[in-house]
Amino acid sequence: MTENRPNPYSLYGISPAPFIPETLDKNDFLRPATGLVVFQWGQSLLSAGMDMVMWYHIPGVTLGYSQMSLVMPFRGSVVALTWNTDTAKTAGTCTFSVRRNGTAMGISETFLTGTTYGYGSYAKGTYGFDAGDRLAAYLVTDANYLPANNELVVQLYVYLDQSKNL
Repeated sequence: MTENRPNPYSLYGISPAPFIPETLDKNDFLRPATGLVVFQWGQSLLSAGMDMVMWYHIPGVTLGYSQMSLVMPFRGSVVALTWNTDTAKTAGTCTFSVRRNGTAMGISETFLTGTTYGYGSYAKGTYGFDAGDRLAAYLVTDANYLPANNELVVQLYVYLDQSKNL
């Protein structure tokens, strides 16, 4: 049985304020919810001639890199892809993409010359995925890409919809 503490804010007429559960039970995890979640990957020593390289996932705020996709716990859709680097691109081509279960989703963004960042945003539902699907960020550079050895970070914004899985 779950017991709740009294809501201290209700004593002062402040509303709305949730009751704070003393403990959680299994039903606390079954309530429908939705939301935007950001996943972040990084690439150290970006250089020319990289072909479909999976980015290194950055768990939390640490830089313990591991090259992997992420399993989505709920259905949803990719709504944005952003990137930034420590040095402006001066030559060549660099493109970013997202794959679902190893297959291209149709998202492809180009890193423009003379910039240090960029983004693409998409309507919710355009690039959907299901619970259990794996998402990963990839990059391709051509033989003329410069500068060599810069650091890049890409962020993938996904909208998760838990209510569709209940």
